[in-house]
Amino acid sequence: MAEDRNITLTRAVACLMIVLVHVGEQRYYNSNMDSLIFEISALAIIIGRVAVPIFFMISGFLLFSKNNPLEFDIELVKKRFLAIFLPLLYFTSIYYAYTVLRGYGFNPFNNQFFSRNIAHLWYLAYILPVYTLSPFIHIPKIKDTKQILILLGFLTFLFFITESMMSKPYAFNVPYSFNQALLYMFIGCILKQFRFSNRYISLIFAGVFIFFIQVGYLLLLFEKDFIFSEQYGGSESFNKTLELAQYLFGGQEGIISSYKTLAVFLQSLSLFLFFQSLNLKNLSQKIYNPISYLAKNSLKIYGWHMLFVIFIGDMRLPWNALLIFVISFMGGLGGSLFCVYFENGVNLLKKHSKTLKSNQKSDSF
Repeated sequence: MAEDRNITLTRAVACLMIVLVHVGEQRYYNSNMDSLIFEISALAIIIGRVAVPIFFMISGFLLFSKNNPLEFDIELVKKRFLAIFLPLLYFTSIYYAYTVLRGYGFNPFNNQFFSRNIAHLWYLAYILPVYTLSPFIHIPKIKDTKQILILLGFLTFLFFITESMMSKPYAFNVPYSFNQALLYMFIGCILKQFRFSNRYISLIFAGVFIFFIQVGYLLLLFEKDFIFSEQYGGSESFNKTLELAQYLFGGQEGIISSYKTLAVFLQSLSLFLFFQSLNLKNLSQKIYNPISYLAKNSLKIYGWHMLFVIFIGDMRLPWNALLIFVISFMGGLGGSLFCVYFENGVNLLKKHSKTLKSNQKSDSF
């Protein structure tokens, strides 16, 4: 099967966004509300928070692609389970070791361990059962564009209803729920069958994405600035508009930490469709190769980056806010890529060693 360049680009950008949102969260919760770093971090989170929904959509796009269900194969189940479980166990062990070294205690089930270190690995636990069983899930192919749009509309409605009715269905007090992840996956699967290349429609999707970023950021600053709130909050029409916006976007904490709002859903959908609409056939290999490398190793970067972000945060650098933010981002991404490069090098050496041993055995006979 030929590589889908559009989905590769989408995965690479989502990978960068994951680092961005976690750098933003580290700075946001450890900075003064009146500081520049607070505003920079808030904007970074609002931009990057769509990364997880997009990763779920990519998972559906790639996993639920079989036209015919396969017979149940226990070996395939084991292989797929271990493909996610082993990285989850591997990275959890690394974060556990770091937690012990930093003196946060030996209990891997305490609040500090989950909230400070491995909370971002929840994605692996969510994707594990779906990735394991997806080869046996039959999704009929949809050729009619009208049917696709109806399904998208229905899933959007279902997403909004199910998430609005749930108050606290989340593990570790983090706003995620499994039905949300599945809905994003099914949407990704549907969008695999919905391709277009109209430049003007692409610009509309990009515009919607940017518009939601701006509105979310303004709402956040509005709640932060009490003087502005008191000055403009007296108008009834303004208050109703604000109430509607907060319902779609969430309050201050909703804007920052929630993936369940309708605004995030539309923002994620718009960005995903924008990337799928791009024509990347003539993209040079010099540009595409690093994109492909990021996408190929996105799971490892996802596992590694938070360790470096936390480490830089623990250093308490007394520098300019924007510079610290850039260092945190580059440290998280650069450190992850270094570890990925090292792991890949070790794997190549092992493979080469096995080949040499195999050749030596054959020569001896």
